[in-house]
Amino acid sequence: MKNDDHLFLELELREIRNRILSSSNESKLSFKIWKDIDHFYHAELESFSDDVFIMHELEILPHEDNYYFVSFSMAGLSYYMKCVVSAPKTLSVLGNIFRAERRKDVRVVMHPRFDAYVYFLMNLEDEVESHDNVLSFNKADNEENSLIKNFQKEISRDIELNGEKILDMSYTGLSLICNEEHYKILSDQLPKRANIIIKGRSVTVENLSIVYNVDYIDFRFESIKMKKVGLSFDENEELSKIVKEYDDESLTLTSLDKEFQTFVETE
Repeated sequence: MKNDDHLFLELELREIRNRILSSSNESKLSFKIWKDIDHFYHAELESFSDDVFIMHELEILPHEDNYYFVSFSMAGLSYYMKCVVSAPKTLSVLGNIFRAERRKDVRVVMHPRFDAYVYFLMNLEDEVESHDNVLSFNKADNEENSLIKNFQKEISRDIELNGEKILDMSYTGLSLICNEEHYKILSDQLPKRANIIIKGRSVTVENLSIVYNVDYIDFRFESIKMKKVGLSFDENEELSKIVKEYDDESLTLTSLDKEFQTFVETE
């Protein structure tokens, strides 16, 4: 059965049993096991028979009636299923398994499991020059313009030095959170380049564009108005490799994982 809306193809486990065994013999298959972003586990496959997966060094999971969502990647495809913990390190499959093609627009979730930041390369000197070239014959206006110029310059420098936290990202885009003042500066003078700091590496992305912005509520700082901002940029080979690593190694959830969870919960 194929669901056209979600592109999940339902298979019987026996249809891919040999592929699982072959892949696990060549290298360890990494599994994601989760209920939500706060209850996420990562483990490698130790052995497999019938509808039971034995995991290597899996953290102790509660033995309960409720199921877990489970996924793994193999030969460029993502596989999904529901499982229960039937014994220590043991996952028993409930029903059939689902397959989905991996897409370039799939986003990997960074926050709160991993720290990743984007640092915008603001054109501070160009900004100062453009302000200085604006003349006013009113002294009060000049003073006000000077204050505004200095204020915006300080905010721009703050954005450049401190960076913004990345929520999720794909090969060609990301979403971040920032306060309203930072968003105003970015929307008025978004630079063309930015540095993404992730996994101890710095990657420069180019041709930035704002795709959307929505209000974002952080319950820890309710008094501060925040924005969630979506950015697009040109694909960068190094960043694409990093994003793929996160997915291949089952280190965090992706937007496709969340789609499967929604698909199952609405069935």
